[in-house]
Amino acid sequence: MSRLTRIQIDGFRSLKQVALEDLGPVSVLIGPNGSGKSNLLEALRLVTFLASRGLSSFVAMSGGAADLLHYGPKTTPELKLRLDFETDTGSRNAYEARLAWTVGDSLVFVEERAGFQKSEDQDWQWTEAGSGHTESAFEVPTQDPAVRTLKWMLDRLTFLHVHDTSERSELRTPSHVSDDRYLKSFGQNLPSYLRMLRESEQTEYQAAFLRIQSLVRQIVPSIRELLPTLMDNGRVRLDWRDDRGDVFGPHLLSDGSLRAIALFTALGQPASRLPLFCVVDEPELGLHPAA
Repeated sequence: MSRLTRIQIDGFRSLKQVALEDLGPVSVLIGPNGSGKSNLLEALRLVTFLASRGLSSFVAMSGGAADLLHYGPKTTPELKLRLDFETDTGSRNAYEARLAWTVGDSLVFVEERAGFQKSEDQDWQWTEAGSGHTESAFEVPTQDPAVRTLKWMLDRLTFLHVHDTSERSELRTPSHVSDDRYLKSFGQNLPSYLRMLRESEQTEYQAAFLRIQSLVRQIVPSIRELLPTLMDNGRVRLDWRDDRGDVFGPHLLSDGSLRAIALFTALGQPASRLPLFCVVDEPELGLHPAA
């Protein structure tokens, strides 16, 4: 079992120089508003975009490269990211990237490399990707085992951001029945994913669905059963049955109930489907203090 053990971020938004050491199975960030919690999570989200060769998309969605650098490019001409992973055998993998501001308000790689350390008493071995590229140079398939392993790890960093529960939010909208390979970050395929778990012939998947349903009932006792329902148009709607036996649609779920269902699905899914590292932003949002 691999896990993320260390995060280093230099020059990203409000984070001049931050390192989180000895991360455990669960790490909780607590601090006042404006202390940089969200920026740290956003830096991790940037890493997932780097891994999928989506740097330019991330920069565009963020309003330009200058807004990503600590006090702008004049103060911080480049930012640095490093993630360290450890396996149960004691070996370590690391990803390092340095990104510099360029004319046109974009970012370019000054350095990108993948590291491997067989044991703590041995030196790191690095695979360098060079500089000057605008998207990650690490692609698979590759013959380099360090790069291949690192890509596998980076692809399993996920985010859960289920704040939007408005009437037309993706969380309340029916999803296509085939969209069930993994639970997406904004919960837009929650009904299909739950239906896959419920209808699966695998014992592990069935047990996960019952576990999720049980967790939901602990904080919303009026929900007796989750009923992800396949409609005629090939889409799945998240229906539910109350304690009187009546069936309702997702539009009659409270905001907190809907967020809780998504949260418990992410954390209670089958162990074989759990991500390597999952970032959950403000998990308490919308929940009653007793929950």
